[in-house]
Amino acid sequence: MKSWKQSWSKVFILILVLCHGCRAEHPDLPASTASTSSTASANRTKPDESAGKQADGKKTKAPDSKPQAKPVSESESEPLKEPAAKNEKATMEDVLELVSDSEVFGKTKIYCNREYAYVDNGIIQSVHKPPWDKVYFINRENQSLFVWDTKKPYPFTRVLQTDLMQHTVNKIKGKTKYMGYDSQIIEGYRNHPLPILRITVTQKFKIPASLTIGYSQNFFYPPQMGFPLLVEYRESLKSDSKWMKVYEIKSLRKTQIESSKFEVPAFKKAEDITRFTFMGPPGEGDNSIEDLFEYHFDRKQTKDGGSKH
Repeated sequence: MKSWKQSWSKVFILILVLCHGCRAEHPDLPASTASTSSTASANRTKPDESAGKQADGKKTKAPDSKPQAKPVSESESEPLKEPAAKNEKATMEDVLELVSDSEVFGKTKIYCNREYAYVDNGIIQSVHKPPWDKVYFINRENQSLFVWDTKKPYPFTRVLQTDLMQHTVNKIKGKTKYMGYDSQIIEGYRNHPLPILRITVTQKFKIPASLTIGYSQNFFYPPQMGFPLLVEYRESLKSDSKWMKVYEIKSLRKTQIESSKFEVPAFKKAEDITRFTFMGPPGEGDNSIEDLFEYHFDRKQTKDGGSKH
């Protein structure tokens, strides 16, 4: 009996071993043998891992598959663009920049070449362009425009005459060099043996005729004599009186500016120079002259840090 039990137990163990092996090969067998099959599958060597091992048992990197193509960026796929500065060069104009200083308008910048001129004194701008028979004064604050016919008197002459005495005779006193340019000195007389005005002018600038006409009317000399570089007036009609500077070109250089500077904006045309100068902001064109003076006075007070009240 004992020998029979021993023989049966051996057979039972053999059956279990065979069943476990079948579960590993056939996963659709009942779940009762799952734990044994998972142990068997864990002990299996994965094909990828076995391929990556050498004879000495050390793991090596599996050969890479075909490398993927690197994405092409926009900058590589498109032709290189010209720098912005080069693209803008087509819209630039070669000009001579003159910086003047005067008692009335202070610092003024003048950009000019043979055909165009743009003048900016920080308050009013003006544009000179062919055929040079008109000058376009621009007031950007109130978006107004005043057109001056160069055959008529210069509209701002009275503003500039605060300290100047109008003379009737001009005499060429001599030649000189001013800021490297050949120039000549003009003296202005008015019913007195002593000159009351002294003007240094040059004909070496290639600039619009309208620009010279405006300045020559301010200082009472013929425009064909040239562009003013220095204007002085006599302090008193005495032989030992000093000459006082009223206008002077402080610097000049060659440079470039945008061509759009010479374009005239589509602003409303002012009826006269007073309304052009003192007109209020857009939408206030019906105000009286008194209202406009008050507006600019209040604006100046606010700008200077004061109070209107």
